[in-house]
Amino acid sequence: MAAAQLLWKEQGTPDPLPAIEFARLMASGELSVGAFLHYESQDSEYLRNYIGCWGCMLIKLDPTSEHFTQSAQLLFDLQRFTIGERKVVDDQPTLEATSKALSQDGKSAAEEVPKHQKGDGDDDAESPLLKALEGVQPSCFYEYIQYLQGMSLCRTSNCLELCVAVLPCLRLYAEVGLALKKSLTQEQLDSLPASFKTWICTYACPEFQLNADRTEAMMDRLLDERVKSSKNVAITSTQPDDSALRLQILRGELSRIYAYTMQLELEIFDYYTELSKAIKKKATTFQWQSPFRPGANTATVEPRMYPQALTIAGSDSGGGAGIPADMKAMEFFRVFSSVAITATTAQNTVGVQDVHLLPENHLKDQILSNFDDFEGSLQVVKTGMLPNRAQIEIIADCLSSHAKKIGKEVSLILDPVMIASTGSRLVDDAAVEALKSKLIPMATLLTPNLPEAAFLLGKKESEVESSLDESAKQFFTDYPTLKAVLLKGGHIENETALAQLLEGFYAGSSAPTASAGKSVVDTLFINLSALGSAPDLPQLCGVHMGWASGQSADMRVRMQHLAGDHLVKVSIVHPRIQLANGRLNDHGSGCSLASAVAAGLAARMAPKGPAGSTPPSGPMEYGYACGAAAAPGATRKGYGGCNYGGELSRFLWAEPEKKDEAGAPAPAWESLKMLTEAVFDAVHFVSSAMEASGHFHIGDGHGPLLHRAAEKSIVDAQ
Repeated sequence: MAAAQLLWKEQGTPDPLPAIEFARLMASGELSVGAFLHYESQDSEYLRNYIGCWGCMLIKLDPTSEHFTQSAQLLFDLQRFTIGERKVVDDQPTLEATSKALSQDGKSAAEEVPKHQKGDGDDDAESPLLKALEGVQPSCFYEYIQYLQGMSLCRTSNCLELCVAVLPCLRLYAEVGLALKKSLTQEQLDSLPASFKTWICTYACPEFQLNADRTEAMMDRLLDERVKSSKNVAITSTQPDDSALRLQILRGELSRIYAYTMQLELEIFDYYTELSKAIKKKATTFQWQSPFRPGANTATVEPRMYPQALTIAGSDSGGGAGIPADMKAMEFFRVFSSVAITATTAQNTVGVQDVHLLPENHLKDQILSNFDDFEGSLQVVKTGMLPNRAQIEIIADCLSSHAKKIGKEVSLILDPVMIASTGSRLVDDAAVEALKSKLIPMATLLTPNLPEAAFLLGKKESEVESSLDESAKQFFTDYPTLKAVLLKGGHIENETALAQLLEGFYAGSSAPTASAGKSVVDTLFINLSALGSAPDLPQLCGVHMGWASGQSADMRVRMQHLAGDHLVKVSIVHPRIQLANGRLNDHGSGCSLASAVAAGLAARMAPKGPAGSTPPSGPMEYGYACGAAAAPGATRKGYGGCNYGGELSRFLWAEPEKKDEAGAPAPAWESLKMLTEAVFDAVHFVSSAMEASGHFHIGDGHGPLLHRAAEKSIVDAQ
């Protein structure tokens, strides 16, 4: 069975008339025309975004694909048809015009009423519900439009994912239209309000049916291309065959996308079915309850919960590192960043001229000010430069108190900024001891580079780089509650150590030589014991990321279980940035990496639905099409700020075999998945920013990382 047909069979409504009451009421003429006209007015806005989806798919289509011409022609045809479809919707008389005509007396007024309104319009004209809903967008339409916008604007959603997102609408409407047309005689069809007849004939017409078939065929072709691409870069102990890999991809992200958009389609039908019934009963109030999402009700739309994170660090006046870098990195991921500043510096690309430590009580006031306002919205905290013991103890106390107050664990991303690039110490012994005793045990992720890891473990750098596994084990022995360590590989240049890290990643001639120094290996170690349990390890089927500027390098990932140690090791290989002009703008890259991880966790942990409702189970990791003026909405008490943002990659995971009693993956597995994805996204982001930043000149010294430059690099790579 074709993949698209399998999705329809499993997630769709193959027999729509018995299942969809909206269609049955339309066939019998019992559906309120007023409710239908409101539906059409909202459908016009939806179709406007739907037209945009076809255009975005055309942009995302791979021009080197074997079927590019065939797929491009289909997208042009679909765009043309949808434009015509929207014109049909827009040509329907407005509810206001209909109500005005129906409210007049006498035969002349009746003659002014469009044919399709007779017999049903009197009830509609007097309905207080329709007057109350005039110009109001139901939450089901709002969710759907926002989701399509998010998929279209997402920089790494590909043509296949977008095709799967729009396919349920095509297939469902094709099936409903055809079923209605077949169930009615011509006489019955002619007796229906003209708007019903037009709707049925539009979706039952041969061209619409053909469009649905052709789009499903395109989805199958795109899936075949994804399978081929995944097999080329998959790094697993066992390589699945084509059919198994095809099914795995289908059962993962694609199935969730299809199921979610199908759910939204059915919600719209359900909403207008219930509204029609309320109008017929002359009800004065209307409360709609989603059959799929308890709490997603009424016609109003509340502000979304916007993801947030707090960064506690020093401020770089040159804008390259510290707080400025943290905020820009989080903004890139569409995460609102609040701050608490530990120190201010007089600093530029050449060096640091002065440092001023802020009083401990002022630091405490900054932290509590954010926690008191944003409350449970702040569940992720990133720390950078923490210059003394007193500040570290205050931070630890504030984090503990906040976690108790909100009744949730606070995820701490700890960047141990202790050693300058020159090798000099930035913090004293008392601060180091406080960091070890107070903050590292609380951390979700520790992100040391090679010098910092060696310093914390009391080892030589050569000892750490030659035995990363043993070094990671020592971290978790010293700090049993520490959940994960990311050992950054930028400083690892020893040929033997690099060759050991690269072993097993490449086959044959594709393996880069360690002596060429062309690769960096960042290694994430996850402590399963600290997560609460040891979940079944998912299979990672390969991630491929090209670089801008025509480089052929890619990012590769391997996940291993260190037997007997309850550790998961995730190795991420990516190119070492080496530009022809010799420039390397990487000032602030460590700050940006930790902040990007924090932002990735915050985005994944934030509710995706309207405030006060149960979040929808949509598959988008960053489903926010909020634009530059989107404020944090209901997540704060006072006035909100602006955000800017981008999205990055998604993984291809197999579903874990072990699940909880409700059939959901174990919490430990979800934590492992979120952390791995957030780290991969962060590495990809920083590497892309470094590559793109090298083409610009800022300052006379060590240039800063240009965060927004990463956007073009990432988009070009798609």
